Amino acid sequence: MTRSNPTRFTPARLAPALAPALLLAMTPLAAAQDGLDEEPVDFEGPSSDWRFSLSLAGETSTASDLDDSNGEVSVTSLRESFSATLSLDQRSSLNLGFSAGQYWYQFDDAQGLVPGAADPLDFAVEYGIQVGYFTAIDDRWRLGLIGSVRSGGETDADFSDTLSYAGGVSASYRVNAELTVGASIFVLVPLEEDGVRIIPIPSINWQIDERWSVGTFANEVRLNYELEDWTIYAKLVGFDTHEFRLDEDHPDLPGGVIREDRIPIGAGIVYAPTPGFSVQGEIGGYVLNDYTAYDNSGNEVGDDAVETPIYFKLALSWNF
Repeated sequence: MTRSNPTRFTPARLAPALAPALLLAMTPLAAAQDGLDEEPVDFEGPSSDWRFSLSLAGETSTASDLDDSNGEVSVTSLRESFSATLSLDQRSSLNLGFSAGQYWYQFDDAQGLVPGAADPLDFAVEYGIQVGYFTAIDDRWRLGLIGSVRSGGETDADFSDTLSYAGGVSASYRVNAELTVGASIFVLVPLEEDGVRIIPIPSINWQIDERWSVGTFANEVRLNYELEDWTIYAKLVGFDTHEFRLDEDHPDLPGGVIREDRIPIGAGIVYAPTPGFSVQGEIGGYVLNDYTAYDNSGNEVGDDAVETPIYFKLALSWNF
């Protein structure tokens, strides 16, 4: 299949280059990858059997201008995820994850994205299923195998056309008590084109001192300052992407795909009054935010960038 050349270059083109890896963050897959940075397995201790986690998150962005249109766009989303981890023995564990997301787009005169379409996307949903296997080789090395299936599209889109697939291997090395480094290699089959993409992803977890730390957390890099029940953090950089298959009866792009790529930075706070519950608030901006549209053959038909939306996020998490 022949892809059309991009109509223009913007800094936000950096985000699409990373988009395949970013899709991993839309399922618990990226969270499972964080498990590689946990403390080494206690080979002498008992198995913890099942552990569960549940999270609910809401996010909204301000209406911001589109570069190639006279219009603007804003987004509101709700995301839910559930994961279960089974300790197979003192060395190994199995992770099962499920996720869902609902996205409300408010486009106004966005004809630079899809020619003739002032409102190319209104509401879309995402679902994800992930399986991960993790094992400790010794007190320093941990390895993981991860795979996921994701669905993203309008509610009337053909379900089989909304599916994308990802899988990968991960490894981390505990340099000392304060520093763990790692890397992952993922293969993704995206919605908008044939073939696969191979994406490397580095990771780090550095405990600078008793309160300060730097680490990768799912799809972002954070600088953390920890108090007794509170963690204050700066999101140094994040990566986020969404791909949605459009309905075959879409008036302007039947069966096409719209992809949104984001690079957010921000700051937030997490309050954890108990080990099993936390609440998180965050504010920041999408320093790069790009939309790209493809027809049902995978050819790019348009793209548009957004002028730094401000976003607000609230999340609740339970571990049990």
